[in-house]
Amino acid sequence: MDIPKRTKWWKKVPTVPKLERPHVDRRGSLHVIASSRTLGTRFGSVVVISSKKGTIRANHRHRQDSHLCYFVTGRMLYVERKPGAARPSKRLIVKAGQAVFTPPGIDHAMKFLADSIFITVADRHRDQADYEKDLIRLNPPLIAR
Repeated sequence: MDIPKRTKWWKKVPTVPKLERPHVDRRGSLHVIASSRTLGTRFGSVVVISSKKGTIRANHRHRQDSHLCYFVTGRMLYVERKPGAARPSKRLIVKAGQAVFTPPGIDHAMKFLADSIFITVADRHRDQADYEKDLIRLNPPLIAR
């Protein structure tokens, strides 16, 4: 019996991949530069995010996804807590050259203290519909507007 050969995953990734257009709104932008769904990579996704000073992001938790956020420029207040807890378990100031990791199932929010650019590396791809299914939005929010 012949066993079919599997093509190495990296042979399917183009040398110069076509990138998706960034999503831009009043807070800044999100630019998916790699995704397991669109490129066939083994890592879930890599997203470059810009955020304007005063912007609040996240205020949610993920059912399955986890992510590492590496700061290229700027500063943010990062807050996290276990679901159902009355108070945050962590409040950190994250600056350029630093990173913060968020595991699945942890409430988290970010407030940007300066115009910022960070790179998020996540377990899962960033297809919008799948991303939304993985989210539980916090009400009330962890950081209020």
